[in-house]
Amino acid sequence: NDVKNDLQKAMNNQEAEVLRLLSRRPDTDGQAEVLEHTHKEQKLGKFEPNVGKPQWQIYLKEDGSVFNNVPFSTFLPTLRFPCEQAGKEATSYEYLPIDDCSASGLNLATSTCEKMRMHGLGVLLASAHEVREIFSEWDEDGLPTFAKGDHEKAYRQWLIHEDDYNLVVTLVWNDKVGPHGGFEVYAHRALPFGALSSVTICTTISQGICLILRRRFSP
Repeated sequence: NDVKNDLQKAMNNQEAEVLRLLSRRPDTDGQAEVLEHTHKEQKLGKFEPNVGKPQWQIYLKEDGSVFNNVPFSTFLPTLRFPCEQAGKEATSYEYLPIDDCSASGLNLATSTCEKMRMHGLGVLLASAHEVREIFSEWDEDGLPTFAKGDHEKAYRQWLIHEDDYNLVVTLVWNDKVGPHGGFEVYAHRALPFGALSSVTICTTISQGICLILRRRFSP
């Protein structure tokens, strides 16, 4: 009940949050990159509306009123902002687009009913020792090899149910929207970076895969 109440409070704050976001022009650093990245993701089908459909927008008109053609009666408006990447050589883009799901109220209305046990360095070293013991007769050919695999775009690979699109509405600043700049608006079709639930869901899936592999290959 507490989670539902928190979500309802966030939904009731929609108009005030939109006005707050419109009153604060985002910093220019990384904003163009975030807009470009959003357009690329839209072409990949990560957002509603699809390419070719009328663009959703929110901006202040000349008379001070708000233009808003987002097709949801109520939604959570979430600002998408740039987060500069420290190790630029290790990523495909300089700025990572992050959705501020804390400010929108989405994270406050999220809870988990199960605890997840994550394995750390100790388990990794123990596994390497076990491999070395099992293949010790192979000499150097039996030594364990460490490798790192990256799930490309991680959260962005997992779909959101269309009934929940109004909870993951993201606003991306564009100087060309409205008379003095405004927001292009999208609804995520895939889990966004910045949402607490994205971490839980993605990790649950990855741990499920690890469990299958352990059951399949464990002696």
